[in-house]
Amino acid sequence: MRYKRVLLVQPLPKAYFYDPHLPVGLGYIAEALKKVAIEYDCLDMCLGLDMKDLRQKIDSFRPDMIGVGMKTYMYQKTYDVMNQIKLLYPEIKIVAGGAHISTIREKALRDCPAIDYGVVREGEATMMELCQDKPLEEIRGLIFKDHDKILDTGDRDFQDNLDAVPYPRFEKFNLERYLFSSRIPIPICSSRGCPYRCTYCSVACASGRKFRFRSALNVVEELADWYKSGYRSFSFVDDNFTLLPQRVYEICEEIRRRQLHGLRLHCFNGVRADKVDRQLLKSMQEAGFCLLSFGVEAGNNKVLKSLKKSETIEQIEQAIQQACDLGYEVTLYFIFGSPRETWDDLQDSIRLALKYPVSNVAFHNLIPFPHTELYDYVEENCFFVYPPEKYLNSEKLLNHKPLFVTPEMPLEMRKKAIKLLKRTKRKVRHNYYTRIFKSYDVFAGPLAVMATWAEENRISKNQWLRRLLSDLKKLLLRKKGLGTSLSSEG
Repeated sequence: MRYKRVLLVQPLPKAYFYDPHLPVGLGYIAEALKKVAIEYDCLDMCLGLDMKDLRQKIDSFRPDMIGVGMKTYMYQKTYDVMNQIKLLYPEIKIVAGGAHISTIREKALRDCPAIDYGVVREGEATMMELCQDKPLEEIRGLIFKDHDKILDTGDRDFQDNLDAVPYPRFEKFNLERYLFSSRIPIPICSSRGCPYRCTYCSVACASGRKFRFRSALNVVEELADWYKSGYRSFSFVDDNFTLLPQRVYEICEEIRRRQLHGLRLHCFNGVRADKVDRQLLKSMQEAGFCLLSFGVEAGNNKVLKSLKKSETIEQIEQAIQQACDLGYEVTLYFIFGSPRETWDDLQDSIRLALKYPVSNVAFHNLIPFPHTELYDYVEENCFFVYPPEKYLNSEKLLNHKPLFVTPEMPLEMRKKAIKLLKRTKRKVRHNYYTRIFKSYDVFAGPLAVMATWAEENRISKNQWLRRLLSDLKKLLLRKKGLGTSLSSEG
């Protein structure tokens, strides 16, 4: 064995996340290491841990390699963590993987001297071979340093048979630290890849355009394993869970066949509206789905076409209406400031956000990620307000400042839009709470104001207060006979 003990690390400090989520990617890598008898342990710094905690884990576990999962978001912080590790433990090899490495590849090893290896795209097989004795130059999907050169062995073929890939058990991830033990939504990844070509999306670099999926039996087997341990809340984290409606029907039927009662199933990642209808939504609801998030992006067909979204506003509105009619908690995701989007187009998005009784909306600052069509457009036209290396490493800029301009929406208009969209979100949440507290008659309005105020003042950053607010909503929904589905964004 080249490496016998591997420590898997998710490095971003808790300050950059309101709620930590189980790292699915590292979960899959952990199962791959276990498969070939590599001893491993895990540390998630998003749980409020710092370099002192990491040093203690390294000293106690004594790994010969550390595997780091990387996002492009706040990548410099991750570089800093790896550089500190290398300074303190120069003998320990560091391997980095994740979307950031898959996107910028060799550049990451040049920018961060601490990285010894980079793993691109799907990392399970590459990590197994790296730990074993296979020559480095024969390991597909690996980037490594050879003296003063950086060598890329080329991409490994994507895994087509996902049923053959062991799903995460998170055995060493300290589940009790993630949002109150058995009440956490366990992440389920039932497919990989997305065939669409949205101009702003970098998913293709990491998981490819070919859609690959697990069978219904395999997916529900994972649910059943967790079910036996008392878990009932699950979140599908696929990029395109409903792409094949027949597969979703099969998953729902298998859940019912196994009598997995009381499930709370969420789709937080943006369901495509053109891939669902009332019949499918009803079948999903009967199986336990209670929360859906639609990736709306824009309020009219002109902007949707510009984004290459490959669906129409009519399809989107129909899906939202059907989901609301069935009693789902619905979240709508928008992006603003797209190329060709005008102020009038933005008003269409606002009207759509306010039109239906949804539980929440999110207006995301459109981020030009490297190696996307959007990024190339902004770079070629010199439209950046801040350089990418600055905005990708600043939470304040990403969430609160215009990152680029367009002829249709100059800087001052974008600043005005950010303020307007914050007010729109506040109104949607106020309307939601007004419906929740409706049975309290004259107190409904004041209670809705208080709940909305609590969110805006970042009470949601406190996990215990979040849970208290969630439990209150749960009781009210049960009282009104609306079930127990709750948005975790509340």
